[in-house]
Amino acid sequence: MLNTILIIEEDPMIINLIKVYMEKAGYEVYTATDGEEGKNACIEYSPFLVILDLMLPKVSGEEICQ
Repeated sequence: MLNTILIIEEDPMIINLIKVYMEKAGYEVYTATDGEEGKNACIEYSPFLVILDLMLPKVSGEEICQ
């Protein structure tokens, strides 16, 4: 879907900051707090855009990109 964004970030404050702005802009926002959860969310939601932290627990952001 063109209006979906997935935020993969371990810091809840950063997640909330990005989420608030994206939802105000009309996007549906999904979140994940570690690499494993983020990888599964990518498969489940097929987001149009992924905002990804490279240094994540369990699975790194670089591994998710591959």
